[in-house]
Amino acid sequence: MEASHFPGDAIATTLHLAAIADNRVVGCASYVQNEYEGAPAYQLRGMATDPDWRGRGVGQSVLEYAELLLRDDPIRVRWCNARVVALGFYLKQGWQVVSPEFDIPTAGPHHRMMRRAEHNPERMTAR
Repeated sequence: MEASHFPGDAIATTLHLAAIADNRVVGCASYVQNEYEGAPAYQLRGMATDPDWRGRGVGQSVLEYAELLLRDDPIRVRWCNARVVALGFYLKQGWQVVSPEFDIPTAGPHHRMMRRAEHNPERMTAR
């Protein structure tokens, strides 16, 4: 449980999502505002899907719902440190590999990935 807490989790702009089925959490993700190459961005962190629910669209649904919630946010860049074993999943969701493989000592081999959310001016609201 302790390893699932990250700096920025309690900031008001951080988005925490959970997929619930059968009265239990089967998937989750957090998006925290964190720059990407010096520009405003959201970092996807702590994404997970219950092993019994993998391959059933839970992760895809969580990512799609996050984009729905963030659709009017002017920050369009999303990035993450993706486990090597999850690259195929992220590639299917429109993410791009943007770094060589690197190791996170507590989590294993990763690649940095990013995607740019579509800008849809018709969805923008007055602020």
